Amino acid sequence: MDGREPRVQPPTLENYSDMPLFNTKAVVHNTGVPAPTLRAWERRYGILAPRRGENDYRLYSERDMIMVSWLRERVESGMTISQAIALLRSLEPLRKGKGRRARAHITVSQDTSGQPNAIAPSRFSVEDLSVTLLHQFTALDEPSASRTISQALAIYSVEDVCISLFTPTLVEIGKRWASGELSVTVEHFASAVIRAQLDCLFRSAAGVESGPLVLVGCAPGEMHELGSLMLALFLRRAGIRVAYLGQNVEIASLLTSMRTLKPACLVLSAATHSHIDALAEVGHVLEREVGLRTLFFFGGQAFVGEPELAQSIPGRYLSGDAHQATDELKKKMTA
Repeated sequence: MDGREPRVQPPTLENYSDMPLFNTKAVVHNTGVPAPTLRAWERRYGILAPRRGENDYRLYSERDMIMVSWLRERVESGMTISQAIALLRSLEPLRKGKGRRARAHITVSQDTSGQPNAIAPSRFSVEDLSVTLLHQFTALDEPSASRTISQALAIYSVEDVCISLFTPTLVEIGKRWASGELSVTVEHFASAVIRAQLDCLFRSAAGVESGPLVLVGCAPGEMHELGSLMLALFLRRAGIRVAYLGQNVEIASLLTSMRTLKPACLVLSAATHSHIDALAEVGHVLEREVGLRTLFFFGGQAFVGEPELAQSIPGRYLSGDAHQATDELKKKMTA
């Protein structure tokens, strides 16, 4: 048996996009290399040349991230960074030779372990990311799905990712489940991954400690919470003090909290028709027990295509998406 160590292979940089899309935070998250180290490599060795965005932030390409990951792996194997960069440059002819033989139209994503992913976005439009995410959810591939979501958050705002990526992807999964193309397992998996991402974003958003309080949650009995969690996230990012109540808000304890905290408004959602009556009950109870001191707002997927169902519920119906609902709530609270 040949006891020689396997030859180090150069990173196949030609297979990756050189479009500058990712900020420093995204590169640190995806490569595990701290920002000061990145800047040191740029300054001392000229190995990276990030471009500047309109906000003057450094922007890196997917190709840059692959190079950084490759260099990190060499350093972890015992090389100094200067040795790793010298090796990279010595392998340049081999890398270019392989690149000329590669199919230029194929883009493969690769994690830091060096293993290629079977499905990865070739471009970074929301539509392409949504297609990729749908495939990854169908395969129950959480690591790849998390990377795709990280890519989206590096390029687009949190609000755009929620409205233009998460929501359409979940709607498409729901349609395919209804037609028998996907199992309920895929729907539950996708919801769990997105819910974890939303919860992380909500907890990490800077919450205000003073000002009018908004309570956000789900109608009694309602377990589908992604819409209400998105709204709570948007409100917090808009600088509004918000408390997220979660699924299946119980009326008696809700009344106790409202009497104690005296929130500026309460927002509850219903995703299915079976919980519209529960919303109506909450509206009637609040009208009777709390009066006009608190504004009651409601909405959700249950009313999509059938807004007339809202007419039987005491309160203010929030039509539109979470972004529009946030704008409407801000106007009502400052009126």
